[in-house]
Amino acid sequence: MYGSKSLYIKGKNVKVWLDPRKEDLKMESKIVFFEKHEDNFLGLDTGEKVAIWGPGEYEVSGVEINASGVGNGMMAVMNFDEMKIGWISTDNIELTDKKKERLAECDVLIVKSVGEIKNIWDLVKGMGINYLVMTNLSPEDKKKLLDMADMEETAVTETLKLEKSTLPEVMEVVILQQK
Repeated sequence: MYGSKSLYIKGKNVKVWLDPRKEDLKMESKIVFFEKHEDNFLGLDTGEKVAIWGPGEYEVSGVEINASGVGNGMMAVMNFDEMKIGWISTDNIELTDKKKERLAECDVLIVKSVGEIKNIWDLVKGMGINYLVMTNLSPEDKKKLLDMADMEETAVTETLKLEKSTLPEVMEVVILQQK
């Protein structure tokens, strides 16, 4: 994983961008997620890439994807390298019970920090996910999140390496910063 607002996931066989900037796409990728249709600067000319910006069920290079609209953004759950990775990018974190159930199945949940950090924490606590990965956090929100998670300190990192066999038993909070 890489980034802050943009996130790069490098799997064994597939590379994925979440909400990339134009310069990010110089790095190889197969799947590109955009928060909104208007953000898709690739248009219809995606070349070898598959651009996803709306609801639907997709399968791209062995990655199963279920995407839905949430508020003014999107939510996606990907079956990726034997793990389920969820992504929420919206400023409205209110989800239906069905969407909450889909997120609760995730090993990793990536949340773009928008809106009130307490609402995000209330959503994810007790879900059973192994990693909560936060991006784009202000110093104040970082402190609030760590207090709510009852963690003294968590490392701010540029990358996170994940393998199914090494996932923690109890949820860990990871804060990504931009490279």
